[in-house]
Amino acid sequence: MATVATIKTGLQTLLAAVTGVSRAYAQAPKNLPDSDLPASIPFTGPASNDWVIEGADDDMETREYIIRTYVARVQQGYDGEAEALAEPFVERITDYLAARPSLGGIRGVLRASVIGDGGVSRLAYNQTEYIGVEHRLRVVSMRKVAYAAGE
Repeated sequence: MATVATIKTGLQTLLAAVTGVSRAYAQAPKNLPDSDLPASIPFTGPASNDWVIEGADDDMETREYIIRTYVARVQQGYDGEAEALAEPFVERITDYLAARPSLGGIRGVLRASVIGDGGVSRLAYNQTEYIGVEHRLRVVSMRKVAYAAGE
């Protein structure tokens, strides 16, 4: 069954394969070295649960993941350079994930869909401003739920 950790590890593997991504992380690092840019990080977003049958072993969860791709520091390069470098990631990440609705076969993932992006914008990370792209991914998965005896 799919857990947040397995989904984020799977996203790390997928994002690392996107053309132009230098580094993908499963968990947010302390800092983003320039040598890792462009870097993609999936953050855990909100969830809703569908408790189909009370006491069932498996239940569905719908969770959003916010994928941020940090491309360049705001103060880096010449005017417009960072934005021009970030623009291709709007479509690249959308297209790459849309072509993998089971996120590469992660056990328990029923479907995943890109539900939007934030376009090219400023993204703050550890008190540093970057130009990058944010995508929202909705993942529907089965997860093991442990119920206490007698509940």
